[in-house]
Amino acid sequence: MKVMQVFSLRFKELWEEWELCGVIFLSLALQILLICTGNCRKYIRFASFWGIVWLAYLMADPVAIYALGIITNKLTKINSQSVDANTERNAFWAPFLLLHLGGPDTITAYALEDNELWVRHLLSLITQAGVTLYIFLMDWTGLDISILAIVMILAGLVKYGERVYVLWAASSEQFRDSIPDPPPNYSKILEQHKLMEAEGYDVIPHEVIEVRDVIVENNVDGVDLSSLEEKLDPAKLYKRGQGELLAARGLVKIFQRLFADLLLSFKDRDTSWSVLKDKNFLVAFKIIEIELGMMCDLLYTKAMAIHTSWGFTRRIIGLVSTCIILVLFILIEDHRYSIADLCMTFVLLGVAIFLEIYALAVLLFSDKTACWLIKEKKFAVLDIINWLKPLTKQRRWSNHMAQYNLLSFALKEKHLFCHRLLGYLHIDEKVEKLLYKHHKKVTKDLKKLLMSHFTEMQSLWTTRGSRVLEKFNRMESLKWSIELEFDQSILISHIATELCCHPKDKDSLKNPVYNE
Repeated sequence: MKVMQVFSLRFKELWEEWELCGVIFLSLALQILLICTGNCRKYIRFASFWGIVWLAYLMADPVAIYALGIITNKLTKINSQSVDANTERNAFWAPFLLLHLGGPDTITAYALEDNELWVRHLLSLITQAGVTLYIFLMDWTGLDISILAIVMILAGLVKYGERVYVLWAASSEQFRDSIPDPPPNYSKILEQHKLMEAEGYDVIPHEVIEVRDVIVENNVDGVDLSSLEEKLDPAKLYKRGQGELLAARGLVKIFQRLFADLLLSFKDRDTSWSVLKDKNFLVAFKIIEIELGMMCDLLYTKAMAIHTSWGFTRRIIGLVSTCIILVLFILIEDHRYSIADLCMTFVLLGVAIFLEIYALAVLLFSDKTACWLIKEKKFAVLDIINWLKPLTKQRRWSNHMAQYNLLSFALKEKHLFCHRLLGYLHIDEKVEKLLYKHHKKVTKDLKKLLMSHFTEMQSLWTTRGSRVLEKFNRMESLKWSIELEFDQSILISHIATELCCHPKDKDSLKNPVYNE
C-alpha cells in the first residue's frame, strides 16, 4: 500500500508538472496532421486514412479548449500580484491555442453537416476569445512578452473568425442564396422559343445565348484539347493544363447549383455540353475532376476566405508577424525561464510559422490561383509555380470509383468480432457497410466508353435506360423497368447488372434466392 501511495503521489506530481506541455504537444500534432492531410482527402480512398483524419478533426478543438482550461485553472490558484515566470509562460502559450482553434486552411468541415454548426463555432469564438483575454489580463505585467502576446491574440482572432465565416458561407441556406438567379429575361426567351416552334419555325432545340461568351472567355490561345496526350510535347501539355483549368473555372459556377439543390436550366445544360463535347475524353474527365476539386475547396476548406486579395495579404502578414515575434522573443534577455519552457515556446512559434508557410504554399499551388494567373496573363509567376509543381501532374482524384453490392449486403452478412458492441452503440450498420464497399480503378478505356456514349446520344433528354433496351432488342419485355419511379428503376438496374453482367458462376443465376 505504501508503494502504491508513493507511486500515486509521484505520478500526480509528474502529471501536474507536464500535463499542460503534453496537451499542447498533442494539439500541435493534430494541427500538423490536419493541414497536411486536409487536401489529400481528394485522392486518398483508404478507410484507415479517413478514420485518422476524422479522429484528428474531432479531437483538435476539445484538446485546445482543454489546454486553455488548464492555464485558466493555474491562474485562479495564484495571487495576481505575484506573477512568476511559469505563469508568464503559460499566459504566452494561450494565444497559440486560440490560433489552433482557428483550424488549418485545408479542412474546416469533415462533412457538409459540419457547416451548419457555424453558430456553435461563433459562440465558441466569443467564449474562447474571452478566456484568452482573461488569461492575458490576469498575467499583464507590462513586460515585452506581454506585448508579443497581443499580436498573437489578434492573429488567433483573425484565424478563428475566418473559420466561422467559411462555415457560415458554406452552410446550405447561405450557399444557396449566394448563387445568382438566372437572368430575368431568360423566361421570356424560352417562351418565345416555344411560340416560334409552335408556329412552325425550324428552331435549333438547344440554341442558347451566352454559350459562345463562356467558351471565348475561358479559352487559351494555342491550346489543343482534342488530341491524345501521346501526340503532344511538354509545352503543349502545359498549355492543355491551362485550358482545362479555365474550362473548369467557367463551368464550376454552373456545377455548384447541384450542391445547392437548385435546378439546372436549358442554358446551363447546353453551355456545359458545348464546352465538353469536342474535347478529348481524358480532357473532359480532367475538367470534371478540377470542378469537383474546386467544389471540395468551397465546401470543406477556407477557400472562400483565402482566395481573395485580402486573404492573401492576411497570410503574408500572419507569416511575417510570427517570424518577427520569434526574433523578438530570442532577443529578450530573461533567464527566468527554464530550458524546457523555452524549448516549448520555440516549438509553438516554429509550428505556427510552419502552418503559415504550408497554408501559403497551398494557396499558391491551388487551381484557383492558377486560373487567376492565367486570366491576368501573369505567365511568369505561373511558370515558376508550374516548375515547382507541374499542372499536369497534380493529383485531384484517386481514379477509383466506389462500388457497393446491394445483393451481397442483403444475402451474405459479414460481421465483425465486435458486432455486439457496435450494435449497442447503434453504429453497427454504418460500420459494416464498409465491409461491402470496394473500389475499382477507372481506366482510360472506361472513360473513353463513357464519353463516346454521351457523344452518340442524339438527345440529352433520352429516357433513362431506353437506348440500352433498344440496343439489345429488349424494349417490349423490359420497358416496365424504366417506367417506374426513378429510385426503383435505379435499384432494378443495379440488380440486373449484378446478375447478368457479373455472375460469379453460371449456377448463381439459378439460385432460387436470386429468382425471388
